[in-house]
Amino acid sequence: VHGPGADLDTLCIGPSYVNREEDFFYTLHGILACVDEVTELQPIPDAHVPVMKFKFDGISIDLLYASISCLIVPEVSEIFFIF
Repeated sequence: VHGPGADLDTLCIGPSYVNREEDFFYTLHGILACVDEVTELQPIPDAHVPVMKFKFDGISIDLLYASISCLIVPEVSEIFFIF
């Protein structure tokens, strides 16, 4: 976050069996709604690029979801080698 009005674009990576609508926009939304630091939680599943927008401790976050063709998501240091 660099300046006023800026947001933080983030990506949640999940395995192939995770359903974006049910697991990301329903289950994760429910979890985030219970976090005190999360405000203005707004799922936008029908957007051209589906996103969940919220503020975490006052910082604007855009959270996107991507599924990869794996049953287990590898460590971050290994994830770029699967493509």
